[in-house]
Amino acid sequence: MFEGATGDPATLASQVAKLKQRFGLDHVVLVGDRGMITEARIAEDIKPAGLDWITALRAPAIRGLIEGGAFQMSLFDDRDMAAITSPDFPGERLILCRNHALAAERSRKREDLLRATERDLAAIAAAVRRKRAPLRGKAEIGLAVGAVIDRRKMAKHFALTIADTSFAFARRSAEIAAEAALDGLYVVRTSLPAAALDDAATVRSYKSLSFVVYLCPIQEYVARAGVQAPIMNAFGTRLAWVGAVISTFVAAIVFGAMHISFGVLAVLLTTLVGLYWGIVFVQTRSVLAVSVSHIDARRRRLSLVRLIR
Repeated sequence: MFEGATGDPATLASQVAKLKQRFGLDHVVLVGDRGMITEARIAEDIKPAGLDWITALRAPAIRGLIEGGAFQMSLFDDRDMAAITSPDFPGERLILCRNHALAAERSRKREDLLRATERDLAAIAAAVRRKRAPLRGKAEIGLAVGAVIDRRKMAKHFALTIADTSFAFARRSAEIAAEAALDGLYVVRTSLPAAALDDAATVRSYKSLSFVVYLCPIQEYVARAGVQAPIMNAFGTRLAWVGAVISTFVAAIVFGAMHISFGVLAVLLTTLVGLYWGIVFVQTRSVLAVSVSHIDARRRRLSLVRLIR
């Protein structure tokens, strides 16, 4: 257990060490989001421990690859996935992916936000220009403009000129175009060679992290509402403690069995974790509380995609 304010990266090294020691693991591959597997964690913890990793690049790093000529956007004219290497990421494989549907959706949302912001800014400009009770003062105009810009997070996309008796605005076309170039583009990075895990499998491993929010509540609903609660109710109030114990163990076994596709080790681990959430359910009688705890723990947990003894 860690303090509530402990960040994900700070929990990484100790948990990896515990897993390797407890289960005698020689090879562990970590799958984590960009907030957990950071450059610092890779350099200070993961590489020295002899571990491999799968994560993704942040937008500034992707932009740096484009500006450095590591690849051209025309690469996606006839494909949605391609692997490259870069001297900025030695010993790693970078898998470029383009989701055209997501790109179109982000472009639409951005344009909607830009137009809505322009409409509100135009109303402020009109208030500054009007003859009767015009909006005056650089501070007052700035407050009105700031409220509009902050509401939709569009400050980086507009050039603003504010004076005591005037206000003008315009789109930053170059910045908007640069952001649009990254729409639907993401880059998965891994230290694994293609022979160990091919491009498609690597991307699937990373994208599986997004299923946590949807899968965890379903698992908990089945284990708690479908298994544990009925057993507890069957024992009634006179044997409540017996029902709590038996239902917790049965639900934990069912919960562990849900992870059979990940192997026997995953079943054993999740059965033990299921006991903890079973106890939480006995105390709270809330599937929602257990689901929230499960989602947070799953997000923090080290995802083991390949274990070699």
